[in-house]
Amino acid sequence: MSNISINSKNFNRYTKRLQKNAEKYGLKMTLSQSQELFSETLGAANYFEMQSILEKEAKLTVSSLDESLLVDVSMSPSTRQQHVWADGTIMYRTENGKLIPYKHLEADQNYREISFIQEYKEIINNEPSIAKSCIYVYFGNIIIDIIGWNEDQCHSIYFGSEQLDNLNDFRKIGVPLETSEKLVNLFNKFNPSEKYAGLLFGSNVRKLMQEEAGSEDTVYFKNKLFTYEKKINGSVYSKRYMVVTDQAFKSIVKKMHPSGEYCIMRSERYPCFSEDDKDLVLDQIKKNDSIAIEYYSETVVDLPKCLLSRFWTSIDGVIQEYKPENYKLDLHS
Repeated sequence: MSNISINSKNFNRYTKRLQKNAEKYGLKMTLSQSQELFSETLGAANYFEMQSILEKEAKLTVSSLDESLLVDVSMSPSTRQQHVWADGTIMYRTENGKLIPYKHLEADQNYREISFIQEYKEIINNEPSIAKSCIYVYFGNIIIDIIGWNEDQCHSIYFGSEQLDNLNDFRKIGVPLETSEKLVNLFNKFNPSEKYAGLLFGSNVRKLMQEEAGSEDTVYFKNKLFTYEKKINGSVYSKRYMVVTDQAFKSIVKKMHPSGEYCIMRSERYPCFSEDDKDLVLDQIKKNDSIAIEYYSETVVDLPKCLLSRFWTSIDGVIQEYKPENYKLDLHS
């Protein structure tokens, strides 16, 4: 029997063989189950981890010259001997006898992911109807959201989903036909429909975007600000309203922001109202001894920073507005 080598390119072939041979012993399984079983048999936690391991093992370090070079396993010197041309170009002879130039693996790593990001950004950045697009993880799924100028206009693309995105998915959120066609073609071209291959691809795309943005949370391909949003110290904040008691106000509002334009609040995800409900909030405080707060909450983070921009009280049904610097006043005296 010849030597058996398992790599990222032939792994699925072996899992299909396992699936077929298992039937001889009365064990019927899907291809996904076969991939999971084979991965766990080889010592990985699951197929996704196995794929990651094989991707890493697809390169090895050799010192055939004065410096270490990263070489793809498929170009191993045992089968592809190196040749150095007069100009210093390193060549490898392929199995069919051709000489090809050596390329550092880093130049080829994540090529598909990089190509996808570039093509995707070009499409959405030239489409005015798309306000935002971000990539994030939700319950183990890698998801890209495409959002119009209304938050309700949102379509989510799941990497590794068996369901292909179609024109109607993008048209219903206000994307023109021509751009919708470009998006359908792009995702059908790059997004693998096989679950774990899709998750791996999506994970690599997200990792590249995180490195570019220097962020560990949700990262944006495009992020135009809505009317109720603003950038503060480089982060995007969204305007919110809430009603609190006098005691709660004193525990929530901490101190003045260095800019003097806000008060720093305790970081929290507070129950809140949107900008459309401002009149409802102000009407509510007329009926009880409470305080209405307008504040900005940091977006797409688990524990957002919150900044008070103004607040109101009601005395005998008369609304009084206050600036941030008034936060220490005895508001009901």
